[in-house]
Amino acid sequence: MKKTVLFSLLIAAFSTVVRADTASEWLDRLYRHYNDAGRLYVRFEQKTLHTVFKKSDTWRGEFWVDAGRWRLALPGRVEVYDGAYLWVYRPSEKEVQKQKTARAEIPFRPKEVLGKLKKEFRREVVKENPGLVILRLMPKARDAASPPVVLAFHPKSFLIHTMSWEEAGDS
Repeated sequence: MKKTVLFSLLIAAFSTVVRADTASEWLDRLYRHYNDAGRLYVRFEQKTLHTVFKKSDTWRGEFWVDAGRWRLALPGRVEVYDGAYLWVYRPSEKEVQKQKTARAEIPFRPKEVLGKLKKEFRREVVKENPGLVILRLMPKARDAASPPVVLAFHPKSFLIHTMSWEEAGDS
């Protein structure tokens, strides 16, 4: 009987340790992970559900950034910034546009997106287990233009699985 009780206490203590992280701690860890990354490569899928028109659009893309250079590939368009020039290629138009720029705006900066979520959103843990953490993020300001966001990621690799929100009836 003593062994069973001790084992039960150990399981209860272990589950408390695993679930000890708050939503703020999780978001801080995620932010540090992407902030410290020297390189980033992301393959992503965006799915937009249009509730009014009862249809959905799905498209895939790739994004790569390293030392101030980046490449974004989307359906029908590829953008490349080499540190001095921004190149935009549209296969349908069979042309490349080249623009000299001291610094082209990187279209996806996890550090900035996560920084905004840390600063402007209240957060709560919806689900937390060894395979997935789901956070619900609500704007702190009542009149904020940003909608609530649901963010799901792997707790060890910090690979973002899903980031979703609703806006003007679409999600």
